[in-house]
Amino acid sequence: MFKFKHFYTMGILMAGTLSSHAQIILTNPVTEQNKSVSDPYSIRLLPGFNAASPAVNSFRASLGASSNPNPTPNNYAPDPTASISVNENYIYSRTYLAPRSSSDPAAPQQQSISYFDGLGRPKQELSIKSTPNGNDLVTDIPYDSFGRQVQSWLPVPMGSKNGNIQSGVQTAASGYYKRAGGSVDPLAYGEKTLENSPLDRVLAQAAPGSDWDGKKIQFQYQANADGEVYHYTTSTSWSNNATVSVLGLSGTYGANSLYKNVVTDEDGNSTIEFKNGQGQTVLVRKNDGSHDMDTYYVYNEYNHLAFVIPPLAIHKGVDATLLNELAYQYRYDGQNRLVEKKLPGKDWEYMVYDKQDRLILTQDGKLRQQNKWLFTKYDKFGRVAYTGLLDSAPGRDAQQSNMVNFGVNNEERSTSGFTQNGTTVYYSSSAYPVRNFTLLTVNYYDEYPPGSPAVFNGASVLGSVPVNGRSTKGLPVASMVKNIEDNGWTKSYTWYDDKARPVATESQNHLGGYTRTSSVLAFSGVPTSTTTYHKRDASSGEMVMKEDFSYDHQNRLVKHTHQLNGGPVEVLTENIYNELGQLEARNIGNGIQSIKNEYNIRGALTKMNDPKNLMNKLFGFELKYINPAGTSKKYNGNIAETDWATQSDGTLRRYSYQYDGVNRLKEGSYWDNAGAASGSYAEKLSYDLNGNITGLQRTGQGAGLMDQLSYTYDQSGNSNTLIRVNDASGNAAGYPVGGNTIAYDINGNMVNHLDKGISNIAYNYLSLPSSITASIGNTDYVYRADGSKVKKVFGGKTTDYLDGFQYENGVLQFVPTSEGYYDLTKNKYIYNYTDHLGNVRLSYTKGASGGAEIIEENNYYPFGLKHQGYNSNSLTSNAYQYKYNGKELQETGMYDYGARMYMPDIGRWGVVDPLAEKYQSMSPYNYVANNPINAIDPNGNSIIYLTKSGETYIYKGAKWYNTQTNKLYNGGDKGLNRFHKALSSIWGTGNKVLKKQFTILAESKKSHVVTEYDFSGRSEAGMVIGTTKGASTKDGDPSGTKMFLDFNKTNNKPENDNDLTDAELVAHEMQHSFDYDQGITHTPKNPSDENTSEDPSEVRATANQNRVRTSTGRNKTYNYGRGKIDRKKMEQAEKETERETLTTNNSR
Repeated sequence: MFKFKHFYTMGILMAGTLSSHAQIILTNPVTEQNKSVSDPYSIRLLPGFNAASPAVNSFRASLGASSNPNPTPNNYAPDPTASISVNENYIYSRTYLAPRSSSDPAAPQQQSISYFDGLGRPKQELSIKSTPNGNDLVTDIPYDSFGRQVQSWLPVPMGSKNGNIQSGVQTAASGYYKRAGGSVDPLAYGEKTLENSPLDRVLAQAAPGSDWDGKKIQFQYQANADGEVYHYTTSTSWSNNATVSVLGLSGTYGANSLYKNVVTDEDGNSTIEFKNGQGQTVLVRKNDGSHDMDTYYVYNEYNHLAFVIPPLAIHKGVDATLLNELAYQYRYDGQNRLVEKKLPGKDWEYMVYDKQDRLILTQDGKLRQQNKWLFTKYDKFGRVAYTGLLDSAPGRDAQQSNMVNFGVNNEERSTSGFTQNGTTVYYSSSAYPVRNFTLLTVNYYDEYPPGSPAVFNGASVLGSVPVNGRSTKGLPVASMVKNIEDNGWTKSYTWYDDKARPVATESQNHLGGYTRTSSVLAFSGVPTSTTTYHKRDASSGEMVMKEDFSYDHQNRLVKHTHQLNGGPVEVLTENIYNELGQLEARNIGNGIQSIKNEYNIRGALTKMNDPKNLMNKLFGFELKYINPAGTSKKYNGNIAETDWATQSDGTLRRYSYQYDGVNRLKEGSYWDNAGAASGSYAEKLSYDLNGNITGLQRTGQGAGLMDQLSYTYDQSGNSNTLIRVNDASGNAAGYPVGGNTIAYDINGNMVNHLDKGISNIAYNYLSLPSSITASIGNTDYVYRADGSKVKKVFGGKTTDYLDGFQYENGVLQFVPTSEGYYDLTKNKYIYNYTDHLGNVRLSYTKGASGGAEIIEENNYYPFGLKHQGYNSNSLTSNAYQYKYNGKELQETGMYDYGARMYMPDIGRWGVVDPLAEKYQSMSPYNYVANNPINAIDPNGNSIIYLTKSGETYIYKGAKWYNTQTNKLYNGGDKGLNRFHKALSSIWGTGNKVLKKQFTILAESKKSHVVTEYDFSGRSEAGMVIGTTKGASTKDGDPSGTKMFLDFNKTNNKPENDNDLTDAELVAHEMQHSFDYDQGITHTPKNPSDENTSEDPSEVRATANQNRVRTSTGRNKTYNYGRGKIDRKKMEQAEKETERETLTTNNSR
């Protein structure tokens, strides 16, 4: 799984750039007018300046966020409804950020207003006094002569500050945004070209920005030609109560028998999708520049997806061997449940269900060799109660037959419980299986289990007994997770305030220590402080870490401080925002460094400081899209070039990139202004049609050939399994000269790599390495059952990983912070400069003189191998090994990404992607679709929440964990609190459809990203799915879904039938995520109906929203957008979504 890190989105999701800040430059003697100057970024005193002026006797200059020329407004707009013209139609919204018992226009608040024309169409939207300067952020919404919205204007700050409807908005926007060179960019809008027909189909989509003028995404609507598409068929029989389909080829489809839709991006790369009359995708065709890359989807006689055949198999001609090696194969039972599947490189996997259609047993090839199954038990609400490993020899069909005797198959809470694997489980043990199992995880809801600790901070928290009608009912309260390799347990508890917001947590680790967090939340839900208490084990001393947070008038984080064990308070960061709300600058480490960001009109980051003019900055970095110096422009979002420089030597360095027609990196060529030999530090790559690397050439310093690698794959190249790498360079640097055979287990995991001296790798049931036997020394790992690494032993050194606190041989080495880490061995805060991919590029600390001192510099080849020959590495701590993508470098040279290990010297993984079904046109060993410049691979979890402050949390076992620190979420983010509460409310409805959808998404092999977004009144939510209409998503996966939620537009006490609660909002978007997850597509017959009440996908989502409404006693709504949904269509959607959800097994 991977995440694209640049983004540009269409319509209401667009962002823009503020004009460059004019730094203060003084070249004349000080005067009365400039004897005191301040700036958040820089002040330059050049020749000619003299502070000893006869006119004044003092001079003062100050830098930092406190010098921000855009101070936080200290007053709030009056109620704008008092001054709005009676001729205007509008909807006004106010959200208080401080407690009030009655209306108070002067209280801290967020306000927005939408104006409508006489036809009920939105014509202007304002976020009142929302900018850092307290201006209104205004968006104009025009229509063409046919009443169609073809232009989508970017928002612009305007000085009305009272919410009144504004004139001249388009003129203001056209003069506000800037081009790459700094000139005004009048194209502050995106524009659609529509078909001249009643269908109003989109023919082209242009993004904002004059630099992209003429570069549009093109859409064509056609039918297939005769002989253009193979017609694959199946012959299906039944064996062991499952379908067994045999693939056949019945020539080609006749002319005009398939819908053919062509999408061509701004750089001319096309994706062609063919669909049959049932809306099923038959073929997706791309072209790498010289070959068609066809992925076929074949359905059996029951309309089940039976085969997915990737490009390499199609090119070679499909036979049984190719199917076994390269294709995705699926089998179903008589209830349309997926019961067997085979992924490329892996043996068959089996699935068993109970009578409620819940997945209770799974088995892969390796577990089958051991006569083991993974099991899951549920409570009566369908929530996961506990999981484990079952010792049982019978096959899938026999196990399914065993379920006939288990009707209800639910576990109930128990006050006595039973003891298993060293822990007491306060549940019954009556559901299948009842014996012969090893316990792995336990989850508790509603009521804390016996023996739970009392809340440690004395806070007033919810309990199981209702107080004022509020309790922990419906909330996850505790969980236990066993270590896989031993019987150690981690026990976690969460406490909630009376608004069901997490305010305290405690995680008791397997060594007998703990990590406790206590959060103080503002009325709006944002944390004002968080205190963490940590002990490694029972005999260790306690460490106390306190963090404080300050916000502006719109709850944007402006200051974050950190204090360890009562020591000095360190200002980790002070944030400064531009008028669009983008993070413009950060002052780091009590001001020892400042970082200034710049963005283009499409919202993509273009600079972090200026590498061509570092001044006092240690690191500067530039991302170029349409202004490269050494390669062609890239208009589709690919990065064309990166520049960087550091204070180590001041050299300006550059990588220029070339891509093929499917956005795979072909070459990264290096240049610097210090006279490096042409061809130094270069990487060139070639691929097969599945994206397996077939050749890699790498040069080192001085352009000497470092690697000339050729890759050999199993089955004479008809496989994704790499069995040999040969290096013709004769150079031991980079990849070692080898050519030894690489072996794999039945799950497709690499079990040796003799070229690197690795003779054996043993894996646990999660395909994580439990031990590595190598010539440099053996490594042993211990993981929890949720996949978290808790221990590593190498060369006599034991490393413990405890909620982000990292120990070596029992001595605490460091603890991560939001800007780097605190080094306990040096008692110093270490700060990291990271690039757009999270790569740690430069680490620094406060030196003896009080200024910033570089302690380490890291620069990388495109695929992650570290440059040699000039990187600074004088003062680094050996314990901190987090480098490329922010991942930990292992002694083997691999990077630990959490779900699997990455090998940067050969640019691929050693195990099959756990999310392989998400990228069925590619090899499951590919790293980030071979585009490491634009994408990263996170930990491989399914539900991901991105906070406004930039933190990322993943959902595991009914809890949220920080992806960088792996620390349990402490309740400090308002948006995540509301999202979590919305999920709890959805679960608490008891609706089986909603619960099944959530369970499937939580266990999905696809990535579903959620983030809070300010739509400034335009909408309550948005969804970006795949690369729909050319959209990419920030920190989101271009093949997954990203849910944008504006909680400012919802509330928990709706005043009328049109208001949405948080839970209703999330349920609506959850249907979209579920449909994508399952490959369900419902497009309107008329493209102009998209995102209207006639759009079947929105009808389905509104039906899901109604499930929440009716469960809480509210009437169904038939409103969507500006239209009404037909009642019969709604009834049909309710039945369809219920049937599809309840007969679905898991993520595809």
